[in-house]
Amino acid sequence: MVQRWGQGEGIENDDTGTLKLCRPRQFLLARGERFWKGMPYDTPRCVPTAHRLTDLRLTPYFVPNSHMTRARTATTRRAISKPATCRVLLTAHEFAENPPAQLQHVLRELRRNQSSCQEIAESVTASWEIDGPDRDAIDRIAREADRSGFRNAYHNPAHTRDVTVSWANLAVLNNHLHHHERAPLRLEKHGLAIGLMAALGHDLRHDGTTNHAGPRRRQGGRGAGRTRIPFRLESIAAEKVGQIMAKSKVDPAKAASVTAAIMATDPVDGYSALEHHAGKFHSDIVLHEGLAPLQDPACWHVAALLRDADLVTSAGLSAAEHDHQAGLLMQELGLDEETPDDTERFFGETARGGFASPAGALFMPQFNALRAINRSRAGTGMSLAEAEQRVMAS
Repeated sequence: MVQRWGQGEGIENDDTGTLKLCRPRQFLLARGERFWKGMPYDTPRCVPTAHRLTDLRLTPYFVPNSHMTRARTATTRRAISKPATCRVLLTAHEFAENPPAQLQHVLRELRRNQSSCQEIAESVTASWEIDGPDRDAIDRIAREADRSGFRNAYHNPAHTRDVTVSWANLAVLNNHLHHHERAPLRLEKHGLAIGLMAALGHDLRHDGTTNHAGPRRRQGGRGAGRTRIPFRLESIAAEKVGQIMAKSKVDPAKAASVTAAIMATDPVDGYSALEHHAGKFHSDIVLHEGLAPLQDPACWHVAALLRDADLVTSAGLSAAEHDHQAGLLMQELGLDEETPDDTERFFGETARGGFASPAGALFMPQFNALRAINRSRAGTGMSLAEAEQRVMAS
């Protein structure tokens, strides 16, 4: 029996529990929610082992070839593209009480439900009433994010989802702080749309490496002894997002701001550019032409929130979460487990000791606590979570 999607394509089930793909140019995977196009059938990406296959015989996923009319196709796709089943956005008052704990709870629920980037995009755009070309572009970018980087242990759709959710909640927190005169700028719908597109697209087509070229050398850090190519990965992502925004006819000024926010996620040159446009002088700064919109305070603020959302996700909101995220990144880079020196370099050099936005600054107590725990585990061979337990027990 063959369950088909489109003409002559689908997943064959021989009733023995064995699934195999039949010339799949277009097919549904995971929980029957992701719509895939143009992937070779023999790639490991076709059937990610981490996902469950839904029985495609069940409505609304199974559509017989004889009934593949335009109306039926459109209806089925709408059923697949639905909001996340668990909460995505916190209220400002909830978030302001204990930002790290509240955000960690949201991310845990989304991970438990294996929510996709497209589900997150649907939920947030509906909550913020984003429509028109912006919503179309957000939906397209989210679909691209859901099929980008599946071979990567860290820079994969799950990371993009977590960064997007973190950015959206930081934006809510920022507007709450602005209302109480603790943040300089409020993000309106224009800025929210720019931030969503940038967050969903900031790691598109990530190849699982870094912006450094040449052989890796373990001693001295992740990029030691290698030549850095400024904005290499960010340019790849920005180019793809730019193509999608052009198809959706997004306003060129908005598209330029999205590009700038993505380019600013380069942890070396992008972070320096953000600091430069905030008034901190850097003698060796690389000013890419795509960063010009950062001169606009609204664009700078969107990019600063994205930088902080990326850092929150990478640092982890607890010691155990940091160990998990660091382990995935080390696995992706083909390195040994993270050492206390690696962790200190991340907090001190990569993160530059803190966050760029007022909303991100509310995570500094947790950030500093993790850094202090890391310093206490030097020479012990303990993980960060084990060191935290030892500190709490003493």
